[in-house]
Amino acid sequence: MAMRSARGRTAHRSAALLLHSRVLGEADLILQFFTRDYGRISVIGRSARKSRKRFGGALEPFHQLSVEFDDRGPDAELGVLRDATVQLPRVGIVKHLENLELAGRGLAWVRHALPPRTPEPAAWRACGTLLDALNSSPPDVAPRVLAEFGFDLCECLGWALELDACVVCRRPCPEGQSAGISPARGGVVCRECGGAQRVLRGPTRMRLIGLGRGEHLETEDAESVIALVEDILRAHAGLD
Repeated sequence: MAMRSARGRTAHRSAALLLHSRVLGEADLILQFFTRDYGRISVIGRSARKSRKRFGGALEPFHQLSVEFDDRGPDAELGVLRDATVQLPRVGIVKHLENLELAGRGLAWVRHALPPRTPEPAAWRACGTLLDALNSSPPDVAPRVLAEFGFDLCECLGWALELDACVVCRRPCPEGQSAGISPARGGVVCRECGGAQRVLRGPTRMRLIGLGRGEHLETEDAESVIALVEDILRAHAGLD
């Protein structure tokens, strides 16, 4: 939602997730949000560090926030945060260290992957699904939840992998067979076409294909799928 601020600038309000914050001077914070309506934005929070009362303690990760910010135009790197309130608290995430760490890892992926100032409604919904699940899931389920989110995020951003045939020669990959996966080339690369360093077990590959039909991964898939997601993000988003 856009409106005119008292200073004549364009003010916007949107649901948001806090992705990152860093200190600026003695009192201010540079804040990066993923907003539902405007995508990834960076703003300055005046006196946000000096006084928690300034934004009512709302500048915490994982909760869904409502933020209002002034947009100083496409040539300005930073907007100005005017207001932030908690819309949907997710206090359950911090009850388990595993869930807390994996939620932070997922939002770090989002921060690296999203282009600035570009709405990504599918990615926004995926983030909500991830955080809601980690808010209520036991720690032993959390890695699988993150793995499914990461694969979904890559698909939302146009980096889906071809998993049922070689991307070079189009030869079908037999059901249940392990396969070499090249994120940079877009999916399976058979041995005749050079193969790939990352090898995905056949059952895991089939369950990844099944995600599009509403199926789920197994706990045993989580580690390899998370590693695959980070390979995709390195190839396409410069993940460290």
